[in-house]
Order: sequence, then C-alpha cells, then structure tokens
Amino acid sequence: MKKSFSLRTRSLLRSSVLPVALFLAIPADAQLHITSGSSLVAADGTTIVLNNTGLTNAGNISQSDHTFTFAGTSATSATTLSSITSLRNITVNKMAGGVQLNGNVRVTNIVQLSGGILDLNGFDLNLDAAGSVSGEGSSSYITGTTGGSVLRSVLLNAPSSVNPGNIGLEITSNANLGLTVIKRSHLQQTSGTGHSINRYYDIIPTNNTALNAGIRFFYRDNELAGFTEGELTLYTSADSGVTWMNQGVAVSDTSANYIAQTGLNSLNRLTLGSQSIPLPLTLLRFTGSRNNKRVLLQWETVGEEQIRTYEVERSNDAVHYSGFTSVPSSGKVVAHKYAVSDTRPFDHTTYYRLKVIGADDGYTYSKTIGVAGIYEEVVTIFPNPVIDFVQVQWNSQEEKLLNIDVLNSSGQVVMNRQVNAVCGQNHVSVDVSVLAAGVYYLRPAIPGVGPVRFVKGH
Repeated sequence: MKKSFSLRTRSLLRSSVLPVALFLAIPADAQLHITSGSSLVAADGTTIVLNNTGLTNAGNISQSDHTFTFAGTSATSATTLSSITSLRNITVNKMAGGVQLNGNVRVTNIVQLSGGILDLNGFDLNLDAAGSVSGEGSSSYITGTTGGSVLRSVLLNAPSSVNPGNIGLEITSNANLGLTVIKRSHLQQTSGTGHSINRYYDIIPTNNTALNAGIRFFYRDNELAGFTEGELTLYTSADSGVTWMNQGVAVSDTSANYIAQTGLNSLNRLTLGSQSIPLPLTLLRFTGSRNNKRVLLQWETVGEEQIRTYEVERSNDAVHYSGFTSVPSSGKVVAHKYAVSDTRPFDHTTYYRLKVIGADDGYTYSKTIGVAGIYEEVVTIFPNPVIDFVQVQWNSQEEKLLNIDVLNSSGQVVMNRQVNAVCGQNHVSVDVSVLAAGVYYLRPAIPGVGPVRFVKGH
C-alpha cells in the first residue's frame, strides 16, 4: 500500500527556496500531497527530486523556474501525478515502474525523458506555448495505449519542417495554417481486419484548405504493432478515424524511423498502417462532377465486411442534410466502386456526404464534398491516378482563352496548355503521358480556383 505524506502549511515549504537540489526523504512508493490551502514555493533553479514518490496537488505550486525530477528504482508500481494544474519542468528518470498520469497535467517548459516511460494512462499532457519534449528514445518515451494525448498549440504560418513541441510530427506548407492544435495519441486505429501502429496525430488548423502540405511522421520501433517498416503507408481521416484514405509514401526512412509525404491539401487525423492490410472501410475516393443539370457522385472503398448501406445525403448550406438515395454495401474486402446520379442538384453549390451504416445499425459520416452550381466555375479531373490522359471539366461564365498549368510537387510548372473556354460546361483532355510517375497539380487560370492534385502512375 502506498504511503501518503502531506505538506500542510506554507512555512514548511520555504526550505525549497535555498537549495539547488532538494531531495525528499520519503519511503519508496509514497505519494507527496500538497493539501488544499498550502503552497509549494521554489526558487528559480531548484530541482525537487522525488525518489520512488508521486505527486498529488490540491493546493498551489509556484511557477518559478523549478524542476520536479521523478526518480527511483522501485518497480512495484508506477509513480503517479494527480490533480496537477501546472508545472514548469518535469524530468522522468525512473527506469523501473515509470511515471503515470492520474489526471491532466500542464507543463509550461520542458518534459525531459532521461530514463523510463511516461504513461498518459488516459489523461492529457498539455504542453504550453513554450512547452516541448526532450530526450525521447528507445528506452525513454511517452506512451498511452489506454488513451490520452500530448497536446501542443502553435501558430503555423508557412511552416518549414516545424516539429511543434518536438512530439514527432514535422509540417511544411507555403500556406498560413494559423493557430493549430496538434494531438499525439497512441491508441490503435482499428476495426475488422486492419489496424494502425500505436501512434496517430490529430491536426486542427484554423485554415485547412489548399495547404499543399508535406509531413514527416516519426514513430518508434515498439509502436509498429507487428508491421515491418517497409510495408508502412500514410493514412488520413477527415472524420476522426471512421473512414480512411491511403495517401501513399514519398520517403520511407527506416533508420530515422519516419514516413514522409507531400501534396496534402488538408491535415486531419494521420496514422501509419499496412499497404497490404488496409484500415477497415478505407474510403479511397469520394468525388462529384456536374454535367449541366446532373451531378455524378462516385466513391470507392476497401474493407466493407461490416458495412450494410450507404445513404447519400445533400445540402444547400453544408449544415442541414437530407437523404435522396441509398446504395447497399457490396460487403467485399477488396476495392469496390459506386456511382449514383443526382438529377435535382441546387443551382448553386450542392454539398454531399455519405451516411455509412454498419451491420449493427451504427452509423457515421464521410467527409463532405461540394459540387459547384451550373453558373459557378469549378474544376474537376479524372481519372485519378492517371496513366496517359487526364480529363478536365469546369463550368465557365464566359468565353475566354484559358491557361492550364501542370506543376510538380516542388511547385515548378512542367507543362502548359491554352484552351478556348466556352460559356457553360467545358471538357478538355490533357496528355500527361510524358510525365514521370509522382504527384502533380493542375492549375487553371481561374480566379478563386486553386490547384487540383492528381497522381501520375507508371
């Protein structure tokens, strides 16, 4: 049974002001309690070493530049941190038993991993504006396979290989993402036959469109969940892990333990999984294209064993939806394609989503897509990926000479074509067979219309 020791008055704590390092002589597997009404006051530079001892705070801990070091060799149970409002610095140096959160903890400066494991245990470690993690390695790291997240908020304007809080995700983009919240978690993303590694990130930017972002997703060997590094691919989800898109791999560095990919137009939930055993109900694509007064909706999925029906819903404001048709699931493990037509879309932009209903009557929603009205200019391309000719469709409000550029992943123009646009529906075919395999962007010279990403296959 753990012993508890309470600090009850402010006067008892003044001893922590003078020493550079304060070692508390507390028996193994104890808990230091700061009781309600008490305060722990430490001078700048003070290190408070808790040997085989946890910390519970019901009072106040001063925000001087102090450090709590959790050390010891007892493996009978983890050292626990409970009801901690905020700490300046934490050092974990406890190889046996580790350190475990028993409540949400905020750290305003450094979480130093010098030895042993910091287990989130279903709670959040919130890194403040200047907070960061240091020293993670093969034997000293943060994990949380029962839940919890490491959180960091940061202003990302045209970031270049920025790793906020040093929590293992580098982000690059020419766009301004604004204030962005990043959460690192360790629950497997899994159901059915597929699963992810024991790490994923949620990215919540203020601006999440036309990012053309690149990422480096770092991982540890003990997070691989049975996969080999060579089979890993990047998956993204716009609906918190219900449906997934395989984004492929640009770089796989098995020495530095990261997967890199570019050309991501938005950033949502990211994880790594197998290319051969995809995450269940991987939504490979969901697209819509208008042909005069008809909209063709197409989607392709993998891993539908637990899916019963797709209900197709539409909206004129992206808020209020109603269903207009339903399609039974194929129930197949392999990829399957679907197509339905909407013969009564709105004159302006019509928004669509899929209501995915499972065999147990539970349901979730796909991402939302918008298809412009007949009098709005928008560009759609297909097929994607493409081998030789990419088909380009758009609606134009006037006759004009239009430039269409094709850019590589570095933003360089590698192809250009001029076409005579007519008023109304336009359709041209662009020969991209001479391009090397990779990610490209088709950019029409239409105000307000950004580049459209496509993949050139072999």
